[in-house]
Amino acid sequence: PGAALGLLQEAAVGRDGEKARTALIEVAQGRGRGDVADGVRAAAVRALAGVGGSKALNLARKALEDDDPEVAVSGATVLALLGADDDLDRLVGRRLQLPERQQARVDTAIRMLAARRGRSVDVRLPREDEKILSAQKKDLTIEAVAVPEGEHRAEAAWSALVPEKARTVGAFSCGPRTHVVQVGAAPEALAKAPAIAATLLGQNESTGESFVRWVVLIEPDGPNGNGGFNVTVARPTGEVGFRGTGKVDGEGPRGSVSVEIDAVEGPGASAVHVVARLSGGELQVEGVGDSVRQARLVPRKG
Repeated sequence: PGAALGLLQEAAVGRDGEKARTALIEVAQGRGRGDVADGVRAAAVRALAGVGGSKALNLARKALEDDDPEVAVSGATVLALLGADDDLDRLVGRRLQLPERQQARVDTAIRMLAARRGRSVDVRLPREDEKILSAQKKDLTIEAVAVPEGEHRAEAAWSALVPEKARTVGAFSCGPRTHVVQVGAAPEALAKAPAIAATLLGQNESTGESFVRWVVLIEPDGPNGNGGFNVTVARPTGEVGFRGTGKVDGEGPRGSVSVEIDAVEGPGASAVHVVARLSGGELQVEGVGDSVRQARLVPRKG
């Protein structure tokens, strides 16, 4: 089903993609031959993020109200990319009706949409019950590396989560993975309002195409924007991977921003501690991590 949905999404964004768009919508709505599994419906809703348009937006709004929590979260994910101001109210109203695990991902969607629309919301991502992972073995070195060759541009499906006027400022390695860092706003703007401060792009080894691996969300620490801010690093689909704090020093060309983050406990997570600094357009990164990952969630049989 995943491969079929990927092909449908690719066809749907083409010039003559009406049939593929209709097929995706039918799968997302559970129509077709036989019963459509909830997991497939959820994936079809997410696939519509790359299609865009009023049909995808309206379907995402309906999916948000679906009885299946994962379908509802997929609707929230699409609304984070395509939604309008009134969709913030929809997301805030729906979040408390969902189980805690899905609620946290809807919280992330709220933050992403609010940042895109330039609005503040009273919803804060939960922090009280999260456990920060401490890197004990420190057998992974995280450091700045040269930016890989090629064009680094997020795929259309997630381009709304790339900061406005984004520019590549550097890259860093974490084990076998390389992350290309793109930022938009000048350092002095980062502590003044909630925003998508940066995206971390990965690169498909087979095709060379870039994709959004992580989104860096920031929230000023206090109403006056005194130079400090909280940092949340989440996947485009809403799972939070890292938290920390940052600080802005100075303005203009001499301004700099520094960030310190740690991994949070979750399925498939490994302990990571990273310190990054952007000054004069140059990115400095150093950190450590454990190569051992926590167990991932495995679906129950039957």
